[in-house]
Amino acid sequence: MLRSLRDRRRWRAALTTADLGDLTAQWLQGHLSYHPTVGRTGPDQETTGNPEILAALLLTNRSGFVTHFSQPGYSGAGADDAWWTQKAAISGFVTDPQVAHRLHVAAEEWDLQLREYRFTYIGALPEPITVTERDGRPHTRAGRALPASDVRLIWRGAGREAVRAMERAWQITLAERHASPSGDLWRALADAFGEPASCERCGCTPYEPCRLVGCWLTTRGAETLCYACAYGTPGDTAPDAYGDGDQDDFEDIDDEPAESECDLCGAPFHGSRRYCTQACEDADAPEPGSTDEADTGAETEVEHFTVLSEDPWTTTAPRT
Repeated sequence: MLRSLRDRRRWRAALTTADLGDLTAQWLQGHLSYHPTVGRTGPDQETTGNPEILAALLLTNRSGFVTHFSQPGYSGAGADDAWWTQKAAISGFVTDPQVAHRLHVAAEEWDLQLREYRFTYIGALPEPITVTERDGRPHTRAGRALPASDVRLIWRGAGREAVRAMERAWQITLAERHASPSGDLWRALADAFGEPASCERCGCTPYEPCRLVGCWLTTRGAETLCYACAYGTPGDTAPDAYGDGDQDDFEDIDDEPAESECDLCGAPFHGSRRYCTQACEDADAPEPGSTDEADTGAETEVEHFTVLSEDPWTTTAPRT
């Protein structure tokens, strides 16, 4: 509980795009237990368990492309016996024109689909990208042009200056053209922002790890080391961050269903609801007729963010 409250204060102290990107990267690594978009929920195993994807997301967020949605490529039967096809995709915010240019170049060179929007855009908006299908039917779309109210909702709980920067930012979505685990999207991001560092001891990289699970680069002292070399030998388990005998950072968070915090004021309370009192819930309710009230369909979990299954990310405009 105290750790989560401390993490919330760090988000509220964020002032810049770089601050949000670094905090998002720390959350992806398990160093933070809270993210404004999902609360006290950690990223999916399909992200943290894949060194290449995790390395690309860490590099991307720390290079000026602050992500709020991503998913790996996949094609196969799901737990519900339906056939799922999923394109690798990523969406986020960019405030630096040079970073936006790098993403444009990467999309062209790697033949990726691109959607872009900014609040100054005027013109018709094209269809979003369908990134997930269930039994051949569209299930998740990425690339909607988000109004300022939606941007504030995504980053609610972050510092006001940082949120304002997100409102003025370019909204960019990249996606592969076909559903496959090829990894072209993550290599394109590495190509755009530079290859990640290698371990100074064993020489492994996220693309060629010394073990399949948990070999994530970290900095310890003056050295850049993978977890295995920083805390043991290649093949060892990751460090026990909570001293409870396991290495699953987010399991410790999820095992506290009785404790929660108010989404509005941050006050601690017991229960599974979002607000500590009805007064806080009423104060945080959207204005009548606002887009926040729209019923956009049932929720489905993809990657490390919740996306709505029916027209969740509607239209987005490519920059011209």
